[in-house]
Amino acid sequence: MVWATLHKHQIEVFVITFMCVLSLHAARESWYMVKHEVHESLGFSSTFLGTIDTVFLLFYSVGYYSSGILGDRFVVTRMVGYGMLCAAVLYIIICVLCMMRVVSHPVYLFLWALQGPSQGTDLTGCVAIMANWFPPEIRGRVMGLWGANQSVGNIVGEYMAAVIYDEAHLSWEWVIAAPAVLVAIVAVCLLVFVYDHPKAREAAEVTPKSAPLIARDVSAHTETVAEYEQEDHKPHVGFWESWRLPGVALCAFSYGGVKLLNYGMRMWMPYYLIANFHMHMGHLALLLSTYNIGGIAGSVLGGWFSDVYNRRMATVGGMLILSIPLMILFRMVTPATEFLFYVFIPLVGVMIGGVANLMSCAVSADLAQQQGAHAHQDAKTTVIGIINGTGSFGAAFGQVVIGFLQNYSWNYVFAFLVGKCHLAVALFSFSMLVPLIRRENEKSKVAEIDS
Repeated sequence: MVWATLHKHQIEVFVITFMCVLSLHAARESWYMVKHEVHESLGFSSTFLGTIDTVFLLFYSVGYYSSGILGDRFVVTRMVGYGMLCAAVLYIIICVLCMMRVVSHPVYLFLWALQGPSQGTDLTGCVAIMANWFPPEIRGRVMGLWGANQSVGNIVGEYMAAVIYDEAHLSWEWVIAAPAVLVAIVAVCLLVFVYDHPKAREAAEVTPKSAPLIARDVSAHTETVAEYEQEDHKPHVGFWESWRLPGVALCAFSYGGVKLLNYGMRMWMPYYLIANFHMHMGHLALLLSTYNIGGIAGSVLGGWFSDVYNRRMATVGGMLILSIPLMILFRMVTPATEFLFYVFIPLVGVMIGGVANLMSCAVSADLAQQQGAHAHQDAKTTVIGIINGTGSFGAAFGQVVIGFLQNYSWNYVFAFLVGKCHLAVALFSFSMLVPLIRRENEKSKVAEIDS
């Protein structure tokens, strides 16, 4: 068993970084859950709500790109922790403005623009930390389970909304505030307990214990960065040079298509089900959780399969192709056949959500490590930032289009998401993955001959 061989510090890193991504996704999901209430209470049109999502995701992608560059040069845990604290404060401000019924469009756009780079530090930094602590031979299984943090966070956010709104009978604004507190708590835990690299942990253990805790942490991180650079002599690769590393651009653009589909489902499904099926918050949380449970199952099973057969990219490509007929069947559900949502939503989650989790974590970590070694340079966090940033940029494209089309008919939304968008993007993504799959097969054959 892989898990029985893990060191206690690896488990500590796994749990806290897992909670980092979980808490931010719970906070993000809380906004999606009250989107209909925001529309009713503040009078925001669906087009403007889609514009908020697009602005957030555009700046979110900027946060990924910038955090990738910064993460290769500074202490990653501090970058992630401070970014999370900024995100928590911004959520509280948004909550207060909603309570005061402030309806200024520029104010909300500005706050969500700030949320983008604040939250963009999280996944890039956490994946880089995990890549430092877990070797490639077990990374698919470990990161497959760790990558479920996004889906688990969505579930936590959905059920927090249901409990606060339906059970505690608090106003919908508290649905936004509660996860923000969780984000702040987890950020403090990260800053205090987690180290970027096992060498940083070792340096901290030999530092005199009489020194204050924060001073020991800062000293350990600083010494380790200096030692690491002296030992490996790897210069930092530039942002544009990282794009030219083999496979990086292909994987990044492919993930852009996958994340567009994943976020299109996650951001607009609550609005759609409330507006068209009149679901209450508790029923909605239960149904949406099946999508995220499917995402967890897809990332865990996909990670295990890709580890056992050493076919990470082929696994991703196969799951993308299987998702096409499932999305078409999803569109055929009507109020008379509403029970079919409990079949199609989790299956779509397995394929789309599972692939998104794998590509954002295990695939990006593998590619970052391989290409950093290929270039004989330190490019790990930069490559992870490029892949996840391009994914968010792709996701941003679809949200304002969905918000605009919804003003006319949900049929147009599904025609865009399920028909033209899904079919074209999924096939495009698969075609982008073919060179990576071929390269993966060639490497596997060479490894078999060597053994």
